[in-house]
Amino acid sequence: MGAKAKKRTATETQSTFNIQVCSKDGRLLSEYTLTQHDHDVSTIGAAERCAYENLANYQSDPDEQFVVVVSEETLTKLRQVQTNCRSE
Repeated sequence: MGAKAKKRTATETQSTFNIQVCSKDGRLLSEYTLTQHDHDVSTIGAAERCAYENLANYQSDPDEQFVVVVSEETLTKLRQVQTNCRSE
């Protein structure tokens, strides 16, 4: 594999973010993936903001709290951010 192919593969791996939206009592409500190529998301902070914006799609009690877990997994590390928030 050439140097450009290796670099491109590493970059694609680093810009994949798995999102899990759970109810406060732990039920998994939604799970999806964001990528830099398809969603213009290149950092874990940007993925977290996008996941928070997507909470508006949930038609529920406005006082209901959600737990959003954003994961970035590469060949050498796993980073996760967990946020408690409400849909607005």
